Amino acid sequence: MQRDDVIRMNVPLFLRLIELVREEVKDDVPLHTLTEIAVRLSNDHVMTMDDYENILAYMSRGDQEFGDDGYEDEEEPKQIAHDDADEELDRIKRLGGM
Repeated sequence: MQRDDVIRMNVPLFLRLIELVREEVKDDVPLHTLTEIAVRLSNDHVMTMDDYENILAYMSRGDQEFGDDGYEDEEEPKQIAHDDADEELDRIKRLGGM
């Protein structure tokens, strides 16, 4: 049986991410990237505001500018290779002490 993707987060983080998306995201690519990192982090724990900076760090990899200063890059963001994304997630977890 295939496992469904689930995102688990507390209410403060949920509200902050909704604000971020409403104010900053201009197209679907960052939404898909945000969803990918949220699903992966949710596999380990319920996400909280402690995860917010790690999420932004993951989102702003490469040439993308995404975060409190806005998603400003008008060019198509680079696609993240699956293996590269796994390595980056592992690096974020190590930096976060997970």
